[in-house]
Amino acid sequence: MAVLAAKWRDMLAVLGLVLATSLLVFSQSQLPLLFLPILAVILAAVRTGREGAAIAVVVLAILGDVATVAGRGPVLLVSGELGPQLQSFQFFLAATVLTVLPVSADLQNRSQILRRLRVSEERFRVLAEHSADILMHMNAEGRIRYVSPSMQTLGGHSPEQLIGMNGLDFVAPEHAELVRAGHAKVLASRGEVVSFRYLGLTVTGGKRWFHTQSRALLDEDGNIDGVLSVSRDVTEQVAEEERLQAAALTDLLTGLPNRRAFQSLVKARRQAVGDDGQDCIALLDIDFFKRVNDSWGHDAGDEVLRGFAIVARRELRQKDVVARLGGEEFAILLPDTSLVQAMQICERLRATIGRSMLVRRLPEMRVTVSGGVAALGPEGLECVLKVADDALYTAKRSGRDQLALAA
Repeated sequence: MAVLAAKWRDMLAVLGLVLATSLLVFSQSQLPLLFLPILAVILAAVRTGREGAAIAVVVLAILGDVATVAGRGPVLLVSGELGPQLQSFQFFLAATVLTVLPVSADLQNRSQILRRLRVSEERFRVLAEHSADILMHMNAEGRIRYVSPSMQTLGGHSPEQLIGMNGLDFVAPEHAELVRAGHAKVLASRGEVVSFRYLGLTVTGGKRWFHTQSRALLDEDGNIDGVLSVSRDVTEQVAEEERLQAAALTDLLTGLPNRRAFQSLVKARRQAVGDDGQDCIALLDIDFFKRVNDSWGHDAGDEVLRGFAIVARRELRQKDVVARLGGEEFAILLPDTSLVQAMQICERLRATIGRSMLVRRLPEMRVTVSGGVAALGPEGLECVLKVADDALYTAKRSGRDQLALAA
């Protein structure tokens, strides 16, 4: 109601000005003041819009026409006859309409645009202030123009204090180049959404994972006016992904790397040292493991496998890698190790297993292992595993509880 009352007050005031100006101009015939009513009508259009402009033109038309017929007004300066005077006044009125109506239409269009802009800004503000994500507006150089309040919650940074700072200031140093490249890609994409993941810094110096989607904002000429980014804290998601990835590469029973992980580790090792490295592979198999399961149960068999993993980690060197390939079979990567040294290391492990009590609730139960050792050459892991497996079965055929060197 207050807004409506104010609008009507403006309209009455402006129309009063139009009426007063028209009366003043058309009450005399000595001065060419026809421009004054035009200014008043334009003011009416500016203040009250199309409706006010239309009423102002009607008021001007009535007063001007009456004055002209009565022989008064500036149009008398044109001619002494009524016909030409009325034609002059009609021309003046048409010129006024053609001047005011485009102005009125443009003002109304601008008013609608500004109204939509205000609504859009209000929606953005509501979204930004209540979103759990971080909304950030930067210029093309990465300087922050606006950041949503959620920055305080997720990173501990005060949004007001970040204005004018560079967004890279809140990126972990090891990911600064990645984010810099992502920002360059956003600018080059010219409006396309670009996504990237990085470690961000909290106010206490801690690090959290963020997934950001950014796009460049273009002005009416197609030039980049800034960058709008939406960042989400994905620390827990990344941790879960890492956990699942680790689980996919880990034997759940023993906690050792599985076959897939062992293959990847050996491949990475060979890529790092090439064919010049002197590495060995050992295959170890628990003797009569089926008998353990049949005699003592599968729980005891599981404890034997876990016990082997514990002893192997303890007896092997820190750089050695032991993995469970499946069942009761284990593989060991021995980097920078000759065949003689590999046999010595594996022999020590074999002996320790033989005298260890792997299942404490069954002190009378003892297990042994047999193994085969082979050098890791350029022919690849699968070939070496086959050679080591042949040596393993040679050890088993020779009575078990011993090692054999690949031929």
